[in-house]
Amino acid sequence: MKRILLIVLLLTVTAGYYKTYSQDWENQTSGTTSELRSIYFYDLNNGWAVGYQGIIIHTNDGGFNWIAQTSGTTSDLNSVYFVSQTQGWAVGKNGTIITTTDGGTTWLSQTSGSTYELTAVHFVDATTGWIGGAMDVILFTSDAGVSWNAVPSGFSPSLNGLDALDANTAWAAGNSGVVITTTDGGSNWNYIATSGGITLFDIGFADASNGWVVGMGGKIFHSTDGGSTWSLQMSGT
Repeated sequence: MKRILLIVLLLTVTAGYYKTYSQDWENQTSGTTSELRSIYFYDLNNGWAVGYQGIIIHTNDGGFNWIAQTSGTTSDLNSVYFVSQTQGWAVGKNGTIITTTDGGTTWLSQTSGSTYELTAVHFVDATTGWIGGAMDVILFTSDAGVSWNAVPSGFSPSLNGLDALDANTAWAAGNSGVVITTTDGGSNWNYIATSGGITLFDIGFADASNGWVVGMGGKIFHSTDGGSTWSLQMSGT
């Protein structure tokens, strides 16, 4: 998955694309002083960032210029994901889910069925998506979010990051070093505790076997068996 490298480098920010040939980072002007909590690039040019009090900004030139979009919500937004240049979702506090089919020109609310904070959203295609949040909230849709079904793990962690391979296979990570995984669409979840019990912020898998999870204290854990076991990697930070 394209966002693995950016997860490892930024630790707490999810993104869809990372220029692997770039050796330097340059400041870009966002046009806002509001806190930005998540960023996603669908391709080299088209990206969205979301954050405090429902702010959404969009670029179509690789971040040289950012334009504010009207989200229709004042809830803090924690995560954003796009499956094309036009179709995407953002999630946040108070069970907020919003979606767009025109690149963010208009955003419409979806019903989550939860009032808890939603922290991560991931879609595997235009209709199949997963959301994770506080208090073991895990939601699944197979109809682009027209309806969201609760598929809690039963382990009661607050989840901070989530990734999915398809409609059956997903992983989530959160507080107390918790990693959970399902291979049957959320009917059953397996609980794996990483070393140290630290808070984990994000998780990403490149395929069914190889994944990484990042957390407090610059910790990076790597799995080569689909998340059954994790080994510590040195981040240098």
